[in-house]
Amino acid sequence: LGIPAEPLFRSASAGYSSTGKSTWNVTLLFSLLTQGRKILIISNEEKQNDFEIRFLNLIVYKYLRYYKLTKRKLMTGSLTNEDNEAIHKARAWWNKNYAHQLFFVSVSEMDMSVNKKLIRQYILRKGVDTVLIDTLKVDFNDRREERVDLDLVQDSRELDAIAKKYNIVMISSLQLAMNSKGILFLTSNHISNAKQIVEVLSLLIMMRNVYKEELDPDNKRFYCEPFRKENKDGK
Repeated sequence: LGIPAEPLFRSASAGYSSTGKSTWNVTLLFSLLTQGRKILIISNEEKQNDFEIRFLNLIVYKYLRYYKLTKRKLMTGSLTNEDNEAIHKARAWWNKNYAHQLFFVSVSEMDMSVNKKLIRQYILRKGVDTVLIDTLKVDFNDRREERVDLDLVQDSRELDAIAKKYNIVMISSLQLAMNSKGILFLTSNHISNAKQIVEVLSLLIMMRNVYKEELDPDNKRFYCEPFRKENKDGK
């Protein structure tokens, strides 16, 4: 279909720490890379190596059909010769196909004036048409006397304005309020400090870990009957 004339979406994934927001975003970005898009990642959460590991893991699994290499193996470095061979093939495949389409910038904090400058720079100089902000939040230590919720809403509106002005896809990660833990169904009311942020989103995906009660078959009220896939050895 080619690259659309209008931005696909202004998307956000919201969740607590370690719920899979970054993994979801990498899957989303990889799909956009296959459409020919050039992507800028601005992150104050994870380092470039963290994103590289996730992309590498996806390539090894999806394109090489090699299933023995896990994220934990990549992070600890406990690799076999077979694992290293798969990694070498995956890196060569990545460098040949998509390495030139992805740019990464690490920032110490989410300063929107810095973010806007970086976005404009990469749009004009590198032809970037997709941006991921990871994670969109306010530094409470620096703004104790201010309405931090209004700051975050304003930041989201400024990102929306940039997306419309330059006709780009804008993606961000959001933190959920910690006092919402234990709630079964998440809504925009549980976005930390700024539920009004949904006003500028085309798509909001909210995620949480599964609670132990939902995995207990004896708990008739909350058991979620999870889908399980068994291997040939019964695991």
